[in-house]
Amino acid sequence: MGQKPLKLCEGGDGFKIRREWRIADWCTGRDTVCVQYIKVEDKENPILVDNKYPDIPRYNASAHDCYATVSLPDHELKIVAR
Repeated sequence: MGQKPLKLCEGGDGFKIRREWRIADWCTGRDTVCVQYIKVEDKENPILVDNKYPDIPRYNASAHDCYATVSLPDHELKIVAR
């Protein structure tokens, strides 16, 4: 029937996908609508392996608020599923 992405209200990065499935039983003529929610979250920080990307500079954050403004070069990243 379709799917629609929904924002998470818990804050953080992620979203939910709401899918509706219509299941038809051709023998009995009965239709059933089922709703499926898929939650997609980004809970882990990216990991850069030391010395694998030597051209990526290191930056220090402010001692007062732990923030830093940086510009990173474009790199090809490989995502590995666990």
